[in-house]
Amino acid sequence: MSATPPDRAHLPLVFTAAEAKAAGLGDMKSRSPRGDRLSRGIWALRSDLQALPPDPVAAWRARLTGELNALGRIMSGVVAAHETAAALHGMPLPAGTDLRRIHLARPRKAPGCRRDKVTVWRTDIPLDDTVELPGLEIPVTSMRRTLLMTGRTWSTEDLVCAVDWMIRQPRISYEDRFEPFDSLEGLGAWLDTVKGRHGSVRLREAVGLARMGSDSPQETRLRLALTEAGLPEPACNPVLLAPSGHPLPPPDLAFPQWRVAVEYQGRHHFTAGRSALDIEKRAQFESAGWSLIEVHAAMARNGWAAAVSRVREGLRSRGWPG
Repeated sequence: MSATPPDRAHLPLVFTAAEAKAAGLGDMKSRSPRGDRLSRGIWALRSDLQALPPDPVAAWRARLTGELNALGRIMSGVVAAHETAAALHGMPLPAGTDLRRIHLARPRKAPGCRRDKVTVWRTDIPLDDTVELPGLEIPVTSMRRTLLMTGRTWSTEDLVCAVDWMIRQPRISYEDRFEPFDSLEGLGAWLDTVKGRHGSVRLREAVGLARMGSDSPQETRLRLALTEAGLPEPACNPVLLAPSGHPLPPPDLAFPQWRVAVEYQGRHHFTAGRSALDIEKRAQFESAGWSLIEVHAAMARNGWAAAVSRVREGLRSRGWPG
């Protein structure tokens, strides 16, 4: 490898072999002391990778953006797609998703290309089903098209989690947007235009099971487990009033007819500050004549069997005949 210092002004974070040579790095070798081989013909300087932001999400996004841009300079007509697009959009992903694998879509008539750690989906993506994201030199499939593509491989439950995320009303105090990404009506109408496409049947099933109001994938999974077990369908984060007319804190799930509320206790609920808020929330519900049932992450095992049993008993104690 050449000892000439690289021309950083013309060398991106992730670069191709041709760009390395033009910057004075010479021919990159698989055991280069200065560079890491990310894929065939695609490299990054080890010092640049070590200088990525300490935040793992920011570091992952910077590296992924660099890899996608480099791949786009080598492969014409590619679009970031499937799970890579889902991750870039911020969608909830199935457990065990390999974020190191890059998914690209490429026109059916384009030349074939096999690369390690890269999956190429041979499909024609309409231009109006792509979006541009900051820092990326290649387009990304729209959220709707991304859902359609993941409908080929994701379970219905995983798709419902993604649809719930798309249609939820954002909380202005936590997010920088005011409107949901999409609506059930809009998704349903769009699905009519892609009938017969791979993934459309499963995605339509997921849209039918989605509900506005779920704030997390685990809330969605819990709701689906309850209804699958034959319990009544709960409302998601509903507005409830105490007998005095004052609003109660919205529960994750609720059965208003029986005055039973369900709270999913994720990891953040076990901090000192959050625990105090949860204690106050329980007191408010009990004062208003409600039963508040708490469900925690460990109950997700075995298809939420323990959570289903707890909620079933809570409903029966309030007069549910099931």
